[in-house]
Amino acid sequence: MFEKLFIRLTEFAQRFKGFSALAALVVLVMTILFSWAFSQGSFDLVLQNFGRLDRQQFFWLAIVALGILFLSFLVLMILAYKSTTLTRKKKGSSVVYVLVHEAGDPTALIADAEVILALPEPVRKRTSEDGAANFTVSEEYVGRKFTLNAKKSGYKDRRPLEIAVRHGAQVFIALERDATESEKSETRDTPFDFKNITIDHRNRYWLEAEKPAKNWFPFDKVCEQYFAVAEAVEGADPSFDVTVMNMAGEPVLLTAIGIEISSVTWVPYGLGRAGDIPKAERLAKGEAYEIQMPQKWGPDAFDPDEDVWIDVNTLATVQLPDPIYMQSKAPFRYTLTLRDLGEGYHVILRLWARTSCGEARSHQIAVGYHFTAWF
Repeated sequence: MFEKLFIRLTEFAQRFKGFSALAALVVLVMTILFSWAFSQGSFDLVLQNFGRLDRQQFFWLAIVALGILFLSFLVLMILAYKSTTLTRKKKGSSVVYVLVHEAGDPTALIADAEVILALPEPVRKRTSEDGAANFTVSEEYVGRKFTLNAKKSGYKDRRPLEIAVRHGAQVFIALERDATESEKSETRDTPFDFKNITIDHRNRYWLEAEKPAKNWFPFDKVCEQYFAVAEAVEGADPSFDVTVMNMAGEPVLLTAIGIEISSVTWVPYGLGRAGDIPKAERLAKGEAYEIQMPQKWGPDAFDPDEDVWIDVNTLATVQLPDPIYMQSKAPFRYTLTLRDLGEGYHVILRLWARTSCGEARSHQIAVGYHFTAWF
């Protein structure tokens, strides 16, 4: 019993930090006053008559002494409780500030993202237009660690963050776009799929380049594949070896192919040549199709001192003289040449096809006269 009481008193003293110091001060003051009064002879009469006290007088003297001690500790407890209550009222609650942004760009803030703070009772909030979500946290959680995460449709799931709750804590969460899913939803209107896109093996003037190490112009638009000139020659047209497949569970009819150009730019520098330009040899047509590049833009449309893209959103197609009947899961391979692309031009495009069940588009590719390693 006494052991439990001692433990509770110890916990009480630890909880109210000012209690021990205040009790020590009061006891010290009482000790000093008692010593001074004793030295002045104030207790001489009491000591002389102490032995003459009867039973009832001794009882009441002990009650008075214990009562004074009890009242002293009671006053100390009340003062300590009031001090702690005032401190709590001053501290109140804490606010955790969360900002959700695009991965790689802290200025691209994400609105309407769901943010979850995993307190004992998890709290969920949506970010505002400026990507912010604020959590008001009880004082009892300050200094403790909790997990925090954010998510939004169209972005990849990420691992939760572990944060220590602090007064006015600021947390930044970066979300990465799910480019694969976004691209699939944008480019695939039918089960007709572009399985492979490469440079025709007979075309030695063009090659597939690696993705650029830096997103410098004209490689600031991110694509899945990059094609560039391998040799600076006049009339070197890019030609692609393309394989498509009917992914549907029934036959389809392929009636037209082409390209969908989204953006174009012209870069008059860095072509990596000098002197006379040799002419390219014409490739044998074989089983191939040609697309004449639209002439809707010229060098005069671009300022050579500025890095500018023009959004053209142009479709260039060719009708197949003999439509291709494709069974389910059947592939079809063809060569597509882009005639008169023009020296110095860069285009962002998708391969296009029209079938009996709708239009189909490939992933986005970049075709240009500059090799990615030069930038």
